[in-house]
Amino acid sequence: MRETITIHWLGEPFHSLPQHFRGDIESRFEVLDYGKDIAIMSEKGIDHYLIYLTQPDHNFLKSVSTLCSNLDKKLIVLFNKNEELVLPQDNICSEIYHLGSSHFPDWIESVRLKYFQGATYNRNIDLNLEINLLHNNSNLDRVIQYVTKTFIEK
Repeated sequence: MRETITIHWLGEPFHSLPQHFRGDIESRFEVLDYGKDIAIMSEKGIDHYLIYLTQPDHNFLKSVSTLCSNLDKKLIVLFNKNEELVLPQDNICSEIYHLGSSHFPDWIESVRLKYFQGATYNRNIDLNLEINLLHNNSNLDRVIQYVTKTFIEK
């Protein structure tokens, strides 16, 4: 069984995404929908945000772009074709997907593997490393105690 991976959703509401796209996302992720509340972007430990764009909203996009640039965050953009829609700059986008394209299940799976699966794996590595360091420190303490008793106290 896969570990649950949480994604942070911005822009248009998740429920407004066509059902077959929602199903593919929900089968891989737990979705937290923040809409246009971009305060979540200041949270540490969250590097990627999925953003769904269907209509021009220059103020929202400017705010998101500024936060991404200043806080080193990245967007994974989903969008519907709209002649007036302006997409975020390339330097803050990890992925861009047009909903009219094909192979969405393959694309969203590659997003999961590239940007989210590794984060879970790396957290486990960090935890194992911390445990090993703690264990090694206790061995080091014993060595120091031995050296102190054997050579210094005599």
